[in-house]
Amino acid sequence: MQISIERYNPGMEQEWDEFVRKDSVNGTIYHTRKFLSYHPRGRFEDTSILVRDGTKLVAVVPSCKTRKGFVSHLGSPYGGPVIREGYHHAVALESLVEAVHSFYNGNIVMRLAERPLWKEYSDALVFFLGRSYRLEEQLGVFKKLPPGGQDLLSTVRKHSARNEIRQAQCKGARVEQGSSDEHYQGFYALLEATLKRHDAVPSHSVAELLCLRDLLGDEQALLLLREAGGALVAGAYLVRTTPRVWEVYYLASDLASAVSASSFLYFVCMEFAASQGASWLNMGLCMENRELNPSLLAFKEGLGAEPVIRHVTHPII
Repeated sequence: MQISIERYNPGMEQEWDEFVRKDSVNGTIYHTRKFLSYHPRGRFEDTSILVRDGTKLVAVVPSCKTRKGFVSHLGSPYGGPVIREGYHHAVALESLVEAVHSFYNGNIVMRLAERPLWKEYSDALVFFLGRSYRLEEQLGVFKKLPPGGQDLLSTVRKHSARNEIRQAQCKGARVEQGSSDEHYQGFYALLEATLKRHDAVPSHSVAELLCLRDLLGDEQALLLLREAGGALVAGAYLVRTTPRVWEVYYLASDLASAVSASSFLYFVCMEFAASQGASWLNMGLCMENRELNPSLLAFKEGLGAEPVIRHVTHPII
């Protein structure tokens, strides 16, 4: 291999995004410049790179500089390296990992995409990264969606969760897909109240959420759950991470509602993702401050989801 590295510049946006979308084995929407462009200019000092074998683009790493080193990427749930199909096998990966490690002097944190997000998963990437970085394991949860025609409710493992879903349906809870500014603003107010109960705040402003709506179009969706009287009691913001996977990015609910919203809201997300032809629904991490949240994991497993490991690289100090 004849490895060379180029620093990213805005003139490479089309080449970068076409590579991530069409040619890579593990690229997601979060790796695209399209997604990263919602951040205002100047928020991050971009240090992204393109890796070539001769003239062929074989990997990209979205990254930014921090006070302590580099992160791939502070503005995205996932980072690089994003690898070309055919280069995700051991011989090529060893050279690619060495090139990336050398460019960043080993001082980069990378959040890797989980197995369901790959077209063809490679354990070799984790192996070679593990020789140069400390690997942190985080536990997330993905729901495998049944093929068309199968009863989705029957895949919900826990009996009490199935009952909650049926009860919400019987109480006249209805779901609508939001589109207007007012829909997003109403959801955002509910989201702020939900996170405040956990001493947290949304990672996006309402203006940024509206920007993502306009930027991503049909690759994002806002699902709103209303009581029979029309009051908004819960909502979910989803992003199509890959053609096969939708992610539950935000969930919000009103605890005062008569509708038991959590199980039903996740079920609605499953139905929506399945209707879009997805094979998986990413239900998010079950971690708090790098510690496992056992009750959250048990709840999601009760909905029929599967634990999946996510790896994060850290510099060896």
